[in-house]
Amino acid sequence: MVKLFILISLMMFAGAAFAAGRTFPAPATEEDETELFPIYERGKVGYIDRTGKIVIEPRFDFGDVEFRGSFTDKHFFSMELAAVAECSGANRRCKFGFIDRSGKFVVPPVFDNVQPFSFEGLAAVKTDGRWGFIDRAGQLVIALQFVEAEPFRDGFARAMLHGGRKVLVNRQGKFLRTPPGMQDLGLPSHKRVAVKIRGKWGFIDTSGNLVIRPRFEPVLNDYGEDDYVGEFASDLAAVMLKGRWGYVNTEGRLVIPPKFYRAEPFRDISVSIAAEALSSWGVINKTGDFVSRRRFYAMHDFSEDAAAAQVGDKWGFVDREGRLLIPATFEQVGFFSEGLAAARIGRKWGYIDHAGKFVIEPQFDSESYFRNGLASQTIRPYSPSAPGQWGYIDRTGRFVWKSAD
Repeated sequence: MVKLFILISLMMFAGAAFAAGRTFPAPATEEDETELFPIYERGKVGYIDRTGKIVIEPRFDFGDVEFRGSFTDKHFFSMELAAVAECSGANRRCKFGFIDRSGKFVVPPVFDNVQPFSFEGLAAVKTDGRWGFIDRAGQLVIALQFVEAEPFRDGFARAMLHGGRKVLVNRQGKFLRTPPGMQDLGLPSHKRVAVKIRGKWGFIDTSGNLVIRPRFEPVLNDYGEDDYVGEFASDLAAVMLKGRWGYVNTEGRLVIPPKFYRAEPFRDISVSIAAEALSSWGVINKTGDFVSRRRFYAMHDFSEDAAAAQVGDKWGFVDREGRLLIPATFEQVGFFSEGLAAARIGRKWGYIDHAGKFVIEPQFDSESYFRNGLASQTIRPYSPSAPGQWGYIDRTGRFVWKSAD
């Protein structure tokens, strides 16, 4: 069930393939000068600070898969802890635990797999094919009982029991009550949870009461899987009726009638992106009106007041009024983070500011984004025949750290 792990599958250093309406994980809104960054050198994981100084010597293992120039969220520090592995034996039997910023194990490496700590202070851990949750002291607070589990969000974690039943579990290990006949459920947002009953989507509240009756249609992908998210953002959720998209409020009232070919959540509070037809995207306000007549072949969500937009075969950025903020002159773009966005000219990536000027000239082979002052970059791609090389750059484009040749 791939879609269950969307929130925990962020790959920091991999290039991205762009599709209309695709959203990207937002980095921290404020830089943390104490942030430590994972490195991988000569087969071991360690950590550096923003200056490139090694703070924790590379001595830990990456895990039971081969490193390919990317880390997941669990390798970064969250709630002052980061996940690392210790592997042994010819068959590379790996166990995960959590270290603090000094490199000391706070939670011993005894788990087959782990996920990062959430702001609720719990982390999912896996042993003998079952997931449960531990606290920051390493104590098991929710029993090992799930075949899949996600990090906590808004007081609940989504998980799957043996047999395929999905549940939301709270910090005390109790399951949220759900209506009879429930087939699927989403994640909590604005005290609402999307539930699928008899093939239609509705919403319950975080006490388990049905507050919006199931009447909205599934969203099928190319594999026939239902990809409906059911996320409330800015008190509105995008829903589909009779093949068109509109928006409901938290009480279930259609605030914006279903008239769009595709629509995304209002993650920017006042505006979102929607398409009136295939390859005809624009910026809409909370009354459902397009804010300008300009339409684009494809768009991505807003980040730092700018949304990527495609004109012909080139990409630029628009503002909240739907006006081209940065002309569409790039082969591909990322999203703005800490004032910079990756942009590709020809075959090379650089970084532009909000004026569209290259602050870091195109010279890299891959896209990445800045997180607490640094961005990862590939120097030599990984392949089955070559170990590859990568490092971290600062906002001037200077490598503060490079892996060994």
